[in-house]
Amino acid sequence: MKESGARPGETVAIVGAGGGLGVYAQQYAKAMGLRIIAIDSGEEKRKTCHDLGSYAFVDFGTSKNVVKDVQAATEDGLGPHAVILLAVNEKPFQQSAEVRLPPTTYRLLDKSANL
Repeated sequence: MKESGARPGETVAIVGAGGGLGVYAQQYAKAMGLRIIAIDSGEEKRKTCHDLGSYAFVDFGTSKNVVKDVQAATEDGLGPHAVILLAVNEKPFQQSAEVRLPPTTYRLLDKSANL
């Protein structure tokens, strides 16, 4: 999160925000003073993310266009300042490149690595 370059008050999108690592990432982002757009699927994860302080939730399971929904959730409509990818499939990686024009920072955490 620190390496993303996002500063207090800026927005970060966390893909996989409702999972174990995503919950930790949200807590860390909140402690850094970042605004959080949580991206995950399901009502239980929506509630978890809301309870952790995310101001927006994009449900990739029901969204017709995740990229546009994430952009619309930001104040300027251009997308978040940083994207943290905690997903395990390919589609979010492809979509993250469309979320905002450069200089958005992207970070990948390899869940298969020993942490």
